[in-house]
Amino acid sequence: MQGTRLTMRHGHSFQTEFRFSDIPTSPSAIPSALPEVADVVIEQSALPITVARRPSTEKTFFERKRPWSKMKDAIVGPYMPPYLTKVVRRGAPIELVDAFAGRGIYGDGSLGSPLLILEAAMRHVPGRFQATFINRNLGHHAALQRAVEQRQAERFVTCRNANAEDVLPELARAMSSRPDTLFMYLDPFGPSKVPFDVLEPFLQRPARFSTEIVVVLNVATLFRMAGSQQHHATLSRVLNTDEWQRFLDPRYYRSEEDVNGLVGLYADQLRKYGFLVGTCPIRKRPGLLANFFVISMSRHADALLLMNDIMYTAYNQFLGAATPLDLFASAELLAQQSRFDAEVHEILRQSPGIRRVDAWLACVTRHFRRYHSTAFRAAVRRLADAHELRFVSATGRLNDDAQLFLVNPGMQSVAS
Repeated sequence: MQGTRLTMRHGHSFQTEFRFSDIPTSPSAIPSALPEVADVVIEQSALPITVARRPSTEKTFFERKRPWSKMKDAIVGPYMPPYLTKVVRRGAPIELVDAFAGRGIYGDGSLGSPLLILEAAMRHVPGRFQATFINRNLGHHAALQRAVEQRQAERFVTCRNANAEDVLPELARAMSSRPDTLFMYLDPFGPSKVPFDVLEPFLQRPARFSTEIVVVLNVATLFRMAGSQQHHATLSRVLNTDEWQRFLDPRYYRSEEDVNGLVGLYADQLRKYGFLVGTCPIRKRPGLLANFFVISMSRHADALLLMNDIMYTAYNQFLGAATPLDLFASAELLAQQSRFDAEVHEILRQSPGIRRVDAWLACVTRHFRRYHSTAFRAAVRRLADAHELRFVSATGRLNDDAQLFLVNPGMQSVAS
């Protein structure tokens, strides 16, 4: 079969061609690594033969929770209890939105994001919240509705069978002048995208209102879209800028630098609205480039610090790496301590007398998700014990309000 061409059509948007000098014609011999959503056509001369159509990922997605979905939920799930416990003190109604909710329960029995959010709210702020869960897929909508009814939560939850892009502007208009506390989770399925102009009305809510948003950005899809001129306007609409062309290679090649640059560009757009932004890459397997980024945004420093620790833990557990809570004597941790001590020195050199909590915020702002708060507090204590820093505190204790000073600002750290 000389000159055989293999064509893969991804939905209505993408078509990729490969040429082989010889290719099997048996459906069972089609490589298993082909994209899950693809029409596979083998063409030779003028006789195209449709070989196989692999099952849609959307139909099979909820059969079991995949590792990257576990990592997403390992961020949202642990965040909700401390978040809800804190914001309920504001006294304002709490609105929880999952715009791409899914079925709520996987075939293996594990919970998805809407039920993680719902169960945390029922446990920590019972009767103080309203939730909106959106699904365009009727089957997913019905399954989630049943799960909500099983939890006797119909009074607090509205399940919408609709497109999120239609419902979100409606919610934004309703909440534009209401002081409600808003938490919104946007994890679009597959190549779905969230245009920035749909997100923008929520970003424009007054700063006196509490607004927190978590978005999952599918960077792999954005890079694929860059290969087709017809999608460039959509890319600009999603990212709110044309500058994405500096990072998106039209030949689909992705480097770590390009991926981080693109996500940083998106984060900068969010910061224009006064939000503190944290990002966490999600890889399908350790060692691969990130396919997704979880991006959190809040105007409150406490939220950024909390999300830093949660994302640090989720990311390192996914990679199988040691965390500060797991291992204190490893060579890698000792190396990290040395880097961390130097970082603390630099912060105190620039801001003598800074409170410990503000020094930690400065560190997180510079290096989000690189360090855990446990390691930071240990570094400050280590430097104090080594007489490299001193502190002033009303209680005489080294706590978050303690002011920190270097004993010798010109000296490099030797504590590690």
